[in-house]
Amino acid sequence: MPSQEEPQENPARRRIAWILVISMSLLLALAFLGLVWGFMRQGRVMMEAKQAATPAPVAATAGPLATLTLAAGVRIVSAQAEGGRLVLHLTGPGGDEVQVLDMATGALTHQVRTAPAK
Repeated sequence: MPSQEEPQENPARRRIAWILVISMSLLLALAFLGLVWGFMRQGRVMMEAKQAATPAPVAATAGPLATLTLAAGVRIVSAQAEGGRLVLHLTGPGGDEVQVLDMATGALTHQVRTAPAK
């Protein structure tokens, strides 16, 4: 049987291989840390954008935002809010009335009155 010689170990090659393995492991760890940092940063940016887009809550002690003064004997039959406007159906001794108010400013934008039937 022929004798096969085992290849001689080269200490220089072994050392270079270990250096490559360690440096690649460090690069992989740095890449992973960069990925985690990027996700954390993006999450923080998204949360700040969400908070900036959310309107601040109105304080309960601020009082009424608008005051509507009705004449004596007038009452609100119905109220509907749509498209930034408040539509009020009022009734009273002088007849019925529909008022359209802008909710942003509280200003009266439209008013329709009907006279009582005689």
